[in-house]
Amino acid sequence: MNRRRLVAASLLVAAALVAYPLRVSQNMRDFEVWWTAGVRAAAAQPLFRADDGHYQFKYLPAFAVLAMPLGTLPLPVAKPAWFFISVALIVALIAFSIRLLPEQRRPTWVLAVMVVLVMGKFYARELDLGQVNLVFTVAATAAFVAMKAQREMLAAALLVLTVAIKPYGVLLLPGLVVRRQRATAVAAATSPAMRDTVASRSVVSCVSVTSSSCTPALCVVNSGSEIATAAFHPV
Repeated sequence: MNRRRLVAASLLVAAALVAYPLRVSQNMRDFEVWWTAGVRAAAAQPLFRADDGHYQFKYLPAFAVLAMPLGTLPLPVAKPAWFFISVALIVALIAFSIRLLPEQRRPTWVLAVMVVLVMGKFYARELDLGQVNLVFTVAATAAFVAMKAQREMLAAALLVLTVAIKPYGVLLLPGLVVRRQRATAVAAATSPAMRDTVASRSVVSCVSVTSSSCTPALCVVNSGSEIATAAFHPV
């Protein structure tokens, strides 16, 4: 089994090393969007700018903070780093997904190969764009694995992370209530990421508005979010 895993890992690394310089390095346009947001967040600059056009940052300010470590790297270094992190996330996602099975009737390697065959083109597209869906999905799946292991606080922390990455992570929180983990659900619901989700409803809707009745600075005052203040305060 160890030998089989070593062979699989070697093939994966070899495929990644070939794919990145031949194709992916010229793309990853979505990665550049949130990498730029991480750079701006580190410099306390506005995140949401109309002159970014179609590639405007569309996530919560909290995610820009999460992107700051990669934002400290030059883009030519950050892109391959994120590509190989994403490859590792695919492996983690498959492993977590198999652990969620109520009963495993096939060897792990068979299930993994089946998943790759079915989902391969979607994984390839994710890598090509440099998106963050893998991070979101791994965090959500890991949260369910933690629930299965009765590690409720870890599950709550992971669910909060999904919200910080993409706002629709809030749809996963009722799972804690259904499982009668009300205290954990309350802790998750009152987290800073959740406050930013609520605040962003007023902030983001006003980003592109230039009238005197709704300026970015006014939206910050209404939101009460410290991160949003740093993101929207005029410079």
